[in-house]
Amino acid sequence: MKHLVNDVSPKAKKLRILMDNLNTHTYDSILETFEFEEALELIRKIEFIYTQVHASWLNIAETEINVMGTECTDERMKNI
Repeated sequence: MKHLVNDVSPKAKKLRILMDNLNTHTYDSILETFEFEEALELIRKIEFIYTQVHASWLNIAETEINVMGTECTDERMKNI
């Protein structure tokens, strides 16, 4: 998150970050990771937007990628 705020989009007033419902990136995790003042600066510039729990297009995409990887890559590796 720090890289996104400081390096990728330093001029942005607010970054809206679309996420699935995993709890890996939260405001609390930012507070735990960085010094208080730095964490507040990051939090001021970040807005997390979470997808719906049971209708996430990200979950569908992750499932499809996993299926493709299993069907394509695994079969090729067995034949080598």
